[in-house]
Amino acid sequence: MLTKTMTLAIAVAIGTGPVALAYDPVNPDIAPLPMEVLGGAESPKLVIQRLKAIDNLDGGDFLSPDRADFYAIVLVNDVEYKTRIMAMDDGRPGWEIPLPRLEEKARIKIRIFDEDGGLEGGDDHVDISRAKDKKDLVFTYYPRTGMISGDVNGRKGQGFYSRGWNDGDKAHMWFAIV
Repeated sequence: MLTKTMTLAIAVAIGTGPVALAYDPVNPDIAPLPMEVLGGAESPKLVIQRLKAIDNLDGGDFLSPDRADFYAIVLVNDVEYKTRIMAMDDGRPGWEIPLPRLEEKARIKIRIFDEDGGLEGGDDHVDISRAKDKKDLVFTYYPRTGMISGDVNGRKGQGFYSRGWNDGDKAHMWFAIV
């Protein structure tokens, strides 16, 4: 009964990492641990793979090169994640936003901005939506099924593309949920 617990403790102590133990409901000597603790199944994540400016986002800037300073603010079930800045008009930031694995659904809102410091004024809200008078992407991810619906539709593992069409400060965006 104590053998499985001791094996786990010894494995962790000598640095071989935790060993996934089979849970025996007839002879439960330890409580089962979530797979995240054992280093098993990874939680899903939203990955923003590429951003490319369509419009000149810093049109009136005569003091520095004309390039976008993209960053994202992503809301996942009202929890806000802000990425670092990517200073290029066409780049592959690889920004990763964690998504819930055990909840019924995750409501996701992706907002892209062009950072404008100093004399340039406030940051520009970049249009990545095909809808008129809407700049952000909003969709729902269902972790149990992997389905995605809303401004984009598909499933986990699929690549998605969106671009701004109707408002100023437009950009292309490629992303996936993996």
